[in-house]
Amino acid sequence: MNTSLSGYAARQLKRALHLDFDQPVTAYLVNAQFCVCCCLAQVYHHVRVRPDGRFQDGHRIRTSDIQHVDQWPEFWALRTQTGSYYVILTFAEPDGRDSLDQLLALLVRGVYPSVRGYQ
Repeated sequence: MNTSLSGYAARQLKRALHLDFDQPVTAYLVNAQFCVCCCLAQVYHHVRVRPDGRFQDGHRIRTSDIQHVDQWPEFWALRTQTGSYYVILTFAEPDGRDSLDQLLALLVRGVYPSVRGYQ
């Protein structure tokens, strides 16, 4: 597990921590990549960090199904099926941002992918 942030990600985190996203932020995501219905990323400042290390800074997570995506002036944010709200600081290279576009295309059409198939 890598707990250090790149200079760019650290600056993004500092900016995001001072913004009002109109709802409580569950965590901030680095190296975000979208796959089927969820986001795979490293997590920072998670509100449910546990003593056993789960959700600690740098921990890799897979979100629950994404229900809604918000575009803010400097950031993208995700609302998941479990009610979590994640703010994306950076996308995975080389195609993390493209994977968000693919997810958005599905959501706009009203198709909600899940591990059980398209619904």
